[in-house]
Amino acid sequence: MNRSQKILVNFFRYSIANLISKAQTVMASLTGNPDIPTPQPTPAQLQTGITDLITAKDAAETGGKQAKELRNQKRDILIGLLKQEAAYVSMIANNNVAVMLGAGFDVSKIPSPIGPLPKPEKFEVSSPQKSWLQLSLKRIKGAGNYQFEYKKVGDAEWTIVCSPKAKIIITGLDSAAQYIGRVLPIGANTDRTYSDEITAVVI
Repeated sequence: MNRSQKILVNFFRYSIANLISKAQTVMASLTGNPDIPTPQPTPAQLQTGITDLITAKDAAETGGKQAKELRNQKRDILIGLLKQEAAYVSMIANNNVAVMLGAGFDVSKIPSPIGPLPKPEKFEVSSPQKSWLQLSLKRIKGAGNYQFEYKKVGDAEWTIVCSPKAKIIITGLDSAAQYIGRVLPIGANTDRTYSDEITAVVI
């Protein structure tokens, strides 16, 4: 049992053939399933939705715009039935993944815990324009924010700028002055590692 796992209901992404196949799997899995004794919708209702979509799909292959529109309507109806069924199974399963899978549905994966973030790679400090300082690095998986820090060479205090992006630009700096930059990736884990400190001359 894992509360973070749930039934996947992204049926709108399925091709019509895959949607029909998934609905058939769910219908067969629910028929006589002791864990889901009274599925809602019933297997018979799912079968009707499947049959209607198959009929409309075949007609649309040789039909015109109206036939294709009817096929799309039947597709939406079957998706609605599957979503209703997924909601009902989720309620009955009460977070029991085995019951969800036994009903023919797919479930989300268990999120992998992210440990300490690695030391930043490809950290760069440059001056692309007059009085500008650019700090950038390769994005780090698991980092929700980046704590960029910079100071003029010789100063004691760092100026801190946090950003969800892996690049920032600082403006209004002193031209021809040397600045030091570093970055600290921030994630859920409290063990964090600064980048190397890099010095650049602001043009």
